[in-house]
Amino acid sequence: MPNKFKTELKKFLYSRLPGLAGRYRYFGTEVHFMPGAFIFDIVAEEGIYEADLLRQIQLFLRPGGYYFDVGANVGFMSVPVIKTHPETHVVSFEPSPNSLPFLLRTHAGAADNQRWKIIGKAVGGEAGRASFSTSRGKFAGYDGLRHTHRQEEVKKIEVEVSTLDHEWYLLGKPQVTCIKMDIEGAEMDALAGASQLMESCRPAIFMEWYEDNFKCFGVQVTDLLTFARKYNYQLVATPQLFEIHTELHLRMFMATSGNIALIPLPLTAP
Repeated sequence: MPNKFKTELKKFLYSRLPGLAGRYRYFGTEVHFMPGAFIFDIVAEEGIYEADLLRQIQLFLRPGGYYFDVGANVGFMSVPVIKTHPETHVVSFEPSPNSLPFLLRTHAGAADNQRWKIIGKAVGGEAGRASFSTSRGKFAGYDGLRHTHRQEEVKKIEVEVSTLDHEWYLLGKPQVTCIKMDIEGAEMDALAGASQLMESCRPAIFMEWYEDNFKCFGVQVTDLLTFARKYNYQLVATPQLFEIHTELHLRMFMATSGNIALIPLPLTAP
């Protein structure tokens, strides 16, 4: 972990200093972001953004396989995969006008962007258009299809919504080995639109599970357990790495953390 002085210096240089603010060399790629963005503050403090989660995602990447980064923000969970897994393809989904322009700039300058595709759409249970809640640009990570009240809403816009099944089909139905979701409560809607992908590819899924977010979508705590049982997945708390089998286990986990993994179990013969 960087010391306090180095952390504050890094925040000053890359968030405020003209000529440096809003871009940062990360895993060999210049990542662009809005100066003062809180997501960069996390990078400055941690060194590697969500390092434990990144290491767990990397366990499921395969040569020639695809990694879907759903809710990619400016790319801090896409760029490391491109750099460290030269035979993996990355597809980043990001609809927010506070993040997408920076993500596209990062993509344009990335050396290996032929393996990296940006899709500027939200994902849900069905394709169409939908209202999208935006926050102040520095808090773009809180933008989403519902206003979760975790940050002040600046305005609503309309965005295009697709499904993971549809985008997977357009890509030629490749083998997707891992999906990361950080979409402010819309995770169950996104999974509802990924049934064909799930059944065909059996990807590992890493996602957030915060009640303040998903209750805005009318989702219940137990819906995740129901989904896992339907598709034969095991819920695993991350980074603690203990299995979750009951609603009580899930609620206990949610009291202290919000990151969870769905790990595919072996399918039994009919």
